Amino acid sequence: MLSKYKLLLLDADNTLLDFDAAERHALSATFSDCGWEYNENIYAFYHKCNDELWKDLEKGLVTRSQLKILRFQRTGEWMKQQKYTLPEKIDYLSMCDLYIKHLGECGKLLDGADKFCAAAKEQYRLCIVTNGTASVQYSRMKLSGLETYFEHLFISEEIGAEKPSAQFFDKVFETYPEISKPQILLIGDSVSSDMKGAYNTGIDSCFINKAPAPKNIPITYHVTSFDELKNILL
Repeated sequence: MLSKYKLLLLDADNTLLDFDAAERHALSATFSDCGWEYNENIYAFYHKCNDELWKDLEKGLVTRSQLKILRFQRTGEWMKQQKYTLPEKIDYLSMCDLYIKHLGECGKLLDGADKFCAAAKEQYRLCIVTNGTASVQYSRMKLSGLETYFEHLFISEEIGAEKPSAQFFDKVFETYPEISKPQILLIGDSVSSDMKGAYNTGIDSCFINKAPAPKNIPITYHVTSFDELKNILL
C-alpha cells in the first residue's frame, strides 16, 4: 500500500512492550527483596497509584524523582491501613533502585508487535518515543529483540521532557529535519501522552487500543490490533 508517511514514531509501553507484565514482575520481585507482603490487591492499588503519578508527571505536577518514591510511599501507607505485612524500617530509595533493576528484566511483547515492526521496517524509518527511565527502556528493548528495527530511541529521561510536551517532540523534529510533519505518524496507546502530543505538535496519530477512540482529541486513525494497522500502512 502506498503511504505518504516516511517516519513512524512508536510508543513503547503497552504499544509494543507488555508493560503490565513488566510491572507485575518488578513489583513482586522488589517486594520480595524488601520483605513486603504482595498479592493482587496490592498490585492493583500500586498500579492505579503509579498510573496517576505518571499522568501528574505529564502535566508537570510532580518530578520524576518524586514519582519514583511517592508510588511506594503511598502504597506503603495504604498497606499499613489494610494491616498488610511491612518491615519496621523502609528504605524507599533502595526500593526504587531495586524496582528499576527488575523492571528492566522483562521484554515481553504484545501480540503482533514483532511481525509488524519487521514488515514496517521494509517501507518506513522507525523510531521509539517513550516516557520512561532510559536504562529500563534500553534493557527491555534489547530483551524484546526489537531494537534493531529502530533508528533512534527518544526517551523522556534523556530529553528532559515528557510526552506530550512540545520540547519532547522538538527533539524528534530536530533529529529528522529532512522529514516534514505531514510525513510523520505517531502510533501509541495513550490519549494523554501520545494522541495529545501528536495533535499539539501537528502530526498524524494512530490510537492503537481496544478502548473507544478519544472524543476530546482529534486522531487520524483508530485500530485495535497490529493486523488492523497493517491494513492501513502495509
